[in-house]
Amino acid sequence: AVLFCFGASFAIELLQLIFPLGRAFDVDDLILNTFGGALGYALYAVCRMVFIRQKIQLSEKISAFAVLAVIPVFLCTVAIVNSAKEFDDVFHFNVMIPDMELSLHVEGEYPEKAWVYQMTEDISPEERFRELAEKFDIEEAARAEREYLQAESEGRELLVSKEDAGFWRFSLRSASLAPARQDDAELTEAARNWLQSHGLWKEIFTVRRIEKEYSFWGTGEKDFYSSIDENGKETIAEGWFESGKCVVFEIAYMAAQESGTVAMHFDGDGLYQIEFSTSQYAPYKEVNLLPPKEAFSRFLLSAKCFVAEDLPLYLYNTACFDSAQLVYFPGNGGVKLPSWKLEGAFSMAGGSDEDSVRGAIYISAVA
Repeated sequence: AVLFCFGASFAIELLQLIFPLGRAFDVDDLILNTFGGALGYALYAVCRMVFIRQKIQLSEKISAFAVLAVIPVFLCTVAIVNSAKEFDDVFHFNVMIPDMELSLHVEGEYPEKAWVYQMTEDISPEERFRELAEKFDIEEAARAEREYLQAESEGRELLVSKEDAGFWRFSLRSASLAPARQDDAELTEAARNWLQSHGLWKEIFTVRRIEKEYSFWGTGEKDFYSSIDENGKETIAEGWFESGKCVVFEIAYMAAQESGTVAMHFDGDGLYQIEFSTSQYAPYKEVNLLPPKEAFSRFLLSAKCFVAEDLPLYLYNTACFDSAQLVYFPGNGGVKLPSWKLEGAFSMAGGSDEDSVRGAIYISAVA
């Protein structure tokens, strides 16, 4: 039974190694699957003896009880090994490209150690609400509404999450501030100026994207939205229409102790809503780092999954990286991991240099 489980598991792992299935040969899987098969057979033998009263050979009894006796030792070994690989499963992968050809060409000195950061609460929701209410001149006391602390004052509304003080929303009317019909650069500048004037801007903010927002006209009776283009021609559209834009800032990955986004919503009258969703991190544990080339080699032997930065990877099958930068990537379990940001050219094999684009992926740097 043990040999059968080992053989079947080995065959599956071998197939994953040979074929580009987005998976990799994993010795841990082989060991665990084989042990699981042995454990299952041992429990089956014990049940035959205890419940069915069936006579079995002495060799089977010895094998069954030997496997059961090994369980505590095996579990302790697994715990020790996993503690040594504490951050193996923390790095969050969201893109799978099993057949992309990747290469890395970098030189130079890189840091050998860095900190892993753990998410922490630096302020309570109640304290956050009082701080923001004073900043936005909201005099009404906070009241609990479902998952938020909430208050309104003269057309302004403030909501702070009761579970996470880093998430809050402020709604207002400010017709004098950059209506959405202005171009993206003007909107971005207006959003930055508003945050600066209210003491909310940080130099680690970078523009993530500018999105168009849409609304739907018509409930029962037909309603129409009319607009006039640059040539003076009026266009009447039924149903969905572009109602505004959203400027999204994010905290750069180079920042070790913060992460998150800030969304600034604009409509035809101007800025009407701000949403903060940020997290704070504190030093947790100093770890050894793999140099970029070694981390990259390890990555190539693992499942071909990685985090990509705003790039339609399905359009490319070749990537040549020429730059490595240490950043801190938010991972699973509320930690920020030291990671290598690998930048380079993405292209199609056989295509021209003009068709290539610059892009980046992130891989774990923890040894």
